[in-house]
Amino acid sequence: QLAVGLSARPEDRTEAFGWLTSFMWAGYGLGTLLSGNLGEGWGASAIYLAAAAVSTTAVIATCWLKIVNPQPKA
Repeated sequence: QLAVGLSARPEDRTEAFGWLTSFMWAGYGLGTLLSGNLGEGWGASAIYLAAAAVSTTAVIATCWLKIVNPQPKA
């Protein structure tokens, strides 16, 4: 949340936090749904493997965005 607050322009912060909250709740719902199905079908280890894969993908995407679109120096 700190990163969103610092990187959004003051006039866009409300919208940025709205999007952040929307995606967080969508992730909670999807994560619960998918982990339940994964646990039923393939066991508990599949849940942890999927969580690790999603987290790794998020880190790679974040690093890629920082390389492609660096913040201007003040």
